[in-house]
Amino acid sequence: MSVRSAKDRIREARKQAGLTQEQLADGICSPQALSRIETGNSGVSHATFHALMKRTGTFDSRFPVFASRKAFNCYCSLLYAGFFLNNWQLSNAWEELKKVEAAGWADNRLYYQKWLYLQCRLQFLSGQGLHEGNRQILMAALKLSRPDMDISRFHDLLLSQAEIGILTLLAEESLYLNDIETCSGLCDQLDRHLSHTTFSSIEWKRLRANLAIVQTKLLMAQKSYDKALKIGKRLRTDTAHRENPSILFPLFFLSGLCSLYLQDLQSADEDIKTAFYSAHGFGSCYSTLCRCFLSRYTSYVITGDMMSLPDIPLIRYPVPSPLDASAFSEEEEEHLVYTLGAMIHDLRTEQKVSQEILCLGLCSPSKLSKIENGSLLPAIALLEALLQRLGISERIFEFWGDEKDVLFHRLKLKLLNGTNSPEKQAAYLKEMEQLLEEHDSLYRQRYLTVRASLSSSPEEQIHLLEEALHITIPDFRISDISHYRLSWEEISILNHIASAYSHTQNRYLSSVYFSQLLEYKDRLKPHPLYQSNTFADTLTQHCCSLFAQKQYQAILDLYQSCDKQLLNCRISTYQSFLFYYSQALAACGDNEKPHLYALYSNHIKRLTGSG
Repeated sequence: MSVRSAKDRIREARKQAGLTQEQLADGICSPQALSRIETGNSGVSHATFHALMKRTGTFDSRFPVFASRKAFNCYCSLLYAGFFLNNWQLSNAWEELKKVEAAGWADNRLYYQKWLYLQCRLQFLSGQGLHEGNRQILMAALKLSRPDMDISRFHDLLLSQAEIGILTLLAEESLYLNDIETCSGLCDQLDRHLSHTTFSSIEWKRLRANLAIVQTKLLMAQKSYDKALKIGKRLRTDTAHRENPSILFPLFFLSGLCSLYLQDLQSADEDIKTAFYSAHGFGSCYSTLCRCFLSRYTSYVITGDMMSLPDIPLIRYPVPSPLDASAFSEEEEEHLVYTLGAMIHDLRTEQKVSQEILCLGLCSPSKLSKIENGSLLPAIALLEALLQRLGISERIFEFWGDEKDVLFHRLKLKLLNGTNSPEKQAAYLKEMEQLLEEHDSLYRQRYLTVRASLSSSPEEQIHLLEEALHITIPDFRISDISHYRLSWEEISILNHIASAYSHTQNRYLSSVYFSQLLEYKDRLKPHPLYQSNTFADTLTQHCCSLFAQKQYQAILDLYQSCDKQLLNCRISTYQSFLFYYSQALAACGDNEKPHLYALYSNHIKRLTGSG
């Protein structure tokens, strides 16, 4: 269950794809550099590994090794920028992109290529960018890896995820420039390419959805509203997009427009309002763009709250001036790579965390020392827990282990899927239990947590959850939370304990646990993805618990003091929070706001397909 070497994985993937070194290296690095990587005589930066694996169409496309700490920081900022853009938090995305530019893109043209692409997405989503300028920047970005590429004929090439993103946005910008022929040609080729490309399920669906939105707009430009509406309805049934506002907002708005043009006025009204109110509830400028388009280009009658709510300001962001590939070092790889062990050491030192605190209940300090100095590759579960305790989401990486490790992770994802029936949940849980061995302490912790979630008794839940927590922190007390560093699993356990207490006679303990968790978050200040995967749940469950205790003023205080951008990083949790908040407002005698926040909550619920 250790992390496998990059050189072996690249060589295996290349042979499985039937590629020569020259074919795989084309546009990414020189064949000589690839040869040195495959023989282990040279390290490989994360960006190059990512691009090579994407070109082979291989699922395991990320490897947690970097050329330097600067390269790791750039990688994270690019990832966070994409995350913020997906959540329509444009200012946050801009701040992350500025960090990458200040670091000189870690002297890596592939990082720079992705940076240019994200800059163009920012310009497009802001509604303030110039379409022709964006198209020129996208072409410049494409030339960084494909200097001789003919965009009218590329469907037979092996493309990276970044290249597919660039070409998709290029098709969309061409459509806005009324270049229907180019847009159509790009969409057709991308459609064929994605039909024969193997990415991870989540990435493939996201790429497909972004392309489908462009195809919908193209069909609308050709007045094929029926076909466009079918694409929208098909996408709306896919649960993979239910946490991605950058897909959901335009998806509903475009469906509404199609219905409007087809004279189905009731469906049009429902979808348009869902897009507008959801976007406005998120503080997204997409609501402003929707209202502007409706008033200028359609016969749709804007009334009531939709008319009176203030605009979310449109912000103009600086447009980058593209550099060419010669601005970056010819040889991007380093003989000395920046490993996860070195990263853990640096993060632990910077955060002033002792080895004893970081590895408590996970491993011995001597084992952590070996991990940090690179003499030991840890098991995947241990590596994930160490990163999480340092505020880094393990979801920014993909790891490789043995068959058992892969199966356990798949079962974990299935059990986290809220759409499973109780029978399926029980079957997956039994399968997980059969995988456990005596030394699998971290996986046993996950098993007990899931088992607790299937129990209908809050007392039994608390018992199982405390048993799970004591596997890694035997003497844990919530009042001493500041003395620890917690993994995602441990925080999840505490969230569930707090929620379970809200259904017992000791309800007050629920607020104690949630308040301590939020204080822990404020002290640790973890990275954005980690926060959204953990503390967005904490906020919403705390709100629900307070509502059950009829502490309505406490809910209003929580809303005023909480991080709103953290809250709306998860659509489903945000919707629940807004529902309880609207009820609390009404209970406290507010006669105006409850209606608005209930409106937001109801439309966001419909946006996710749960209402």
